[in-house]
Amino acid sequence: KEATKRRKKIKKELESRILPSSMQGNAYGSDLEQEQIELLQHWVDELDLFEARVNRFQEAIYEQYSELIADGNGTEGSNIISTLHKFRECVWGDQSDDDDSIFAHLLQFREDIKAVESQLIAANAAYEGLASLTAPDSALVSLERVRKMLYSISTDGSGPMFEKVERTHELLNVVEESLNDCARSIDGGANSIISTLENAVCNGVSMEEVDGLVADWNALARKHGI
Repeated sequence: KEATKRRKKIKKELESRILPSSMQGNAYGSDLEQEQIELLQHWVDELDLFEARVNRFQEAIYEQYSELIADGNGTEGSNIISTLHKFRECVWGDQSDDDDSIFAHLLQFREDIKAVESQLIAANAAYEGLASLTAPDSALVSLERVRKMLYSISTDGSGPMFEKVERTHELLNVVEESLNDCARSIDGGANSIISTLENAVCNGVSMEEVDGLVADWNALARKHGI
């Protein structure tokens, strides 16, 4: 409704306005002037449609923000949650502060998602380095290698050397248990590091959609000089 009222107001102003010389026809009501007014009207409609698109995006972001908080997968103090909250609260056309505008928070949201994606890559690499059974340099593979080396030490099944080897095996078992605990902390359930990061990235909004919105915003800004 507000957009319709504003469009009607702008149209009324355009019809009564003396256009710049570069946009005036030979006489009032000329075909050229009417064409220019229709062009301006098209621009107004174009901006109205883009505003509606941004508002829909804000609503989608707000729904995701609420889900992240409700599910306990984000905190009020985290970067992405803080950005989502600020983005949802912005109002189209509010130019009081460029750093607190919809566009500024949209760009920040994009950067936050990229940061979380980088963290997710690092977390997966950490898990592979810790618990992978195929990576030759993982901690778990190295542990098994050490265990096999200990098995190669000949003992009589008793005596000081036997006791030392058995004690070492026991310590290795403790290390293995700790490695498994660390691995589960990284990727082992809803509260793991990877799961938390995935919930932040998989927020129902694709990066392609965000990139498209940013690109169209820049294109309209250049087109309309805003």
